Amino acid sequence: AGEYSKLVDVLGVMVAHNEDPLARVDLLHRIAQLHEQMIGNAHAAFDAFARALVNDSGNDKTLGHIERLAAITGTWEPLAQLYQAEASKSLDIPRQVDLYSRLARVHEQELGDVAQVDVQLAPLAGQGQLRDAATPRRRTPEQRAQREGAAQIQVRVVLPSEADAAEHLDAVLGVLDGDVEGGRGGDRRGERALPV
Repeated sequence: AGEYSKLVDVLGVMVAHNEDPLARVDLLHRIAQLHEQMIGNAHAAFDAFARALVNDSGNDKTLGHIERLAAITGTWEPLAQLYQAEASKSLDIPRQVDLYSRLARVHEQELGDVAQVDVQLAPLAGQGQLRDAATPRRRTPEQRAQREGAAQIQVRVVLPSEADAAEHLDAVLGVLDGDVEGGRGGDRRGERALPV
């Protein structure tokens, strides 16, 4: 672990002297990886990803790893504070929407502070920037299960005429039932060309 600590120190000096934010983010990702995988310090890895987030709050890799490490280390409150700080200083509206949405989700799902959800989304709602897709939904576990089940299969059939309705319906039901033997077209299991 001593050699890896030295490498982390060298990379830290490189971060401090690098002017390019994207290069700093890359170096910080390497530091976080060393902390987590080689040194075994998930808290230090979280801190490195937090520094990377300050350099580029829209980096998907940073966002994914920092939330994963917050779950491992229980550092949801510091993550919420970081999201708040980065969202409030960002001038990029889509990035703000993403960060405020993440912040609201952390408050609702991880910290159990449902009252903070509306407070955190208020800056966007006041500017008219909040969209339905960015609004966390307060659902019961039953509603979540029902929504997930309904989202698994969606079939849309456009019927050209009433005369073909029965043939289309039979074809769709056959595909859903796994009957691929009688279908026209499609040479792989589960594929079937529907009559037009």
